[in-house]
Amino acid sequence: MDDLEKFRELFIKEATTLIDSLEEILLDLEKDSNNLKRVEEVFRVMHTLKGVGGMYGYTGVGDLTHGLESIYDQVRNGNISVNNEILDLTFASIDHLYSLLEDQEVRKPENIARQNEFQLRISKLVNTIKKGSDIKRKLPEIKKSDKSTYNIIFQPEEKIIESRINVLYSFKDLAELGEIKAIKSLTSDDNKERWSLFFVGNCTVDEVEEAMMFIWEFCTIEKVADFDLFDENELNARQEFIKSVEVDLVADSSSDDEVTETDNSISKTVTKSTTVLDSIRQNMNRVSVDSEKLDYLMYLVSELITNNSQLALLTVNQSFDSIRPQIEKLDKLSKLFRNNVLDIRLIPMRDIVPKFQRMIRDISKQLGKEVEFITEGMDTELDKSSIDVIVEPMVHLIRNAMDHGIESPEERAEKGKTPKGVIRLSAYYSGNNVYVKIEDDGKGIDEDVIRKKAISIGLINKEDKLSEKEILNLICHAGFSTAQQVTSLSGRGVGMDVVKQKIAEIRGEFEISSKKDKGTTIIMKLQQSVAILDTLLVKSESMKWLIPLADVEVCSQITDSELDKFERTGTLEFEKELIPFISLRSYFHNNKNKVESLKVVVLRKNNQRYAIVTDEIVGQHQAVLKDLGRLMKNHKEISAASLLGNGEVAFLLNTNVFYESMAKTGVN
Repeated sequence: MDDLEKFRELFIKEATTLIDSLEEILLDLEKDSNNLKRVEEVFRVMHTLKGVGGMYGYTGVGDLTHGLESIYDQVRNGNISVNNEILDLTFASIDHLYSLLEDQEVRKPENIARQNEFQLRISKLVNTIKKGSDIKRKLPEIKKSDKSTYNIIFQPEEKIIESRINVLYSFKDLAELGEIKAIKSLTSDDNKERWSLFFVGNCTVDEVEEAMMFIWEFCTIEKVADFDLFDENELNARQEFIKSVEVDLVADSSSDDEVTETDNSISKTVTKSTTVLDSIRQNMNRVSVDSEKLDYLMYLVSELITNNSQLALLTVNQSFDSIRPQIEKLDKLSKLFRNNVLDIRLIPMRDIVPKFQRMIRDISKQLGKEVEFITEGMDTELDKSSIDVIVEPMVHLIRNAMDHGIESPEERAEKGKTPKGVIRLSAYYSGNNVYVKIEDDGKGIDEDVIRKKAISIGLINKEDKLSEKEILNLICHAGFSTAQQVTSLSGRGVGMDVVKQKIAEIRGEFEISSKKDKGTTIIMKLQQSVAILDTLLVKSESMKWLIPLADVEVCSQITDSELDKFERTGTLEFEKELIPFISLRSYFHNNKNKVESLKVVVLRKNNQRYAIVTDEIVGQHQAVLKDLGRLMKNHKEISAASLLGNGEVAFLLNTNVFYESMAKTGVN
């Protein structure tokens, strides 16, 4: 029972991944309804969920996917074309499938009702599909073969061993259906083990897939010929058939375009069968890894780096010179190991794009708006922990753009705009940071409306003079909303404050810019990795502090007497300009011992400078960061901690908090 439960959990994980992939496949299919490759992918997903779901007792999943599989089987056989009814039904089924994974035997009343509704819709759609076509003339016929040729690409993964699957049994079952003609090891740049085999038998695709059921998810199965591709006589007969069809096509090309197109597709299909031996290539370079394994691997790396620092500190004297080369090699290996693990944890932005595409599609229909979603730089990668955090802010931002930004087609026409609005998501690297930008060409943010609302709720006074940036940032206050009425999308004042809070959690920055009737742009500046950070280690009295190295512009020094003069204004002079500063001694009320010479660390955020004054700069430090949890929940200026090589603890300063404090007051 324990093993069965383990496999059931594995099925849920795999099923969730498959259902997630459906959204991207369907969105592509909506753009190109003739994309047979995507049709085949939908069919395969449904077929897998049906077979494996039924095996583990998920009857609801099996019944629903069986019906959808039947529809897409008709599509791939050319009996019906993909249309809006099929797409809407499949999109809706995705949401229901998630619910069925949590309700194995379909016992919840709401799931029972939806299941019945889906079964009726599927049954009605299947019954309306009519076979047959209105081809205007009979094509040349060829003697049918009782055999077919299939190509199977098999790439084994570690999960096969974990699931205790004996691969040989699957190939034994396959061999009982026919004959395995050729097996070839495929070479590729990723050094992954991969095999290509050709199988000939008097059987259907379903029968082949059933034989390979236990390793089906690691295979790509394609029917490449309706005859024995390895029989020379059969092959020659098909080549003669192609020639006869091509002669007919030339003769009739001027009189019947529709027939020509149909015959052309037949010619291409047969030609594909004769050349498939030389043309099969598969791209299966990505391997899925449980996120818990990645987290544990990161923990091991952090422990290695910490212990390496301790070892380096304990072996500084000359008595350890004999093992110095080994210590230096260990240090290099630790850094290589760190970089490699961080690379493994990186996830491309494109992995989360389908969710946004689906959301935009659904909201567009709900609001009656036309929106084009454009993405750029989706190969840009972020640490898994950062991706997990920014998804929620991005959902809020895109929903806001749809609801508040993009106008209706009629309103856009009145403004001289195209009926279809544009939401653009782009990502790019700059230095050690990743920038994620969301922009729209909608109505923009009306600063006058924001200001009036802020005054009405007591957020600012009438006399306050605010810059454009400060006015726009008012929308990030909790409960702030300019919506006239509450809808399912907005109006409750929840959103932008959540965006700001979430981005701050991963020590990111957030910037808003907007022009009335031109659109709004939101930029998030994020660190590529938030678990291991390059920092500047400083000391103030007995405390050790860490400052993100990416924020540091330059370091200088100042005397204690000079600092006393500047403390009255809260600004100090740097390169002929006055910049706000904070003294760590004063801020944390730790002023026991006077120090004559102090260090100034000049930081830059949002193209503005400010400074932190401390006693001593110890040097650069590769910080393995630990979350402080509840311990420091009331100290927003401290965001994490790191264990130093000598066992001391250093605290990471939240430079965003200091920046906002000085931007508001201009004093220390």
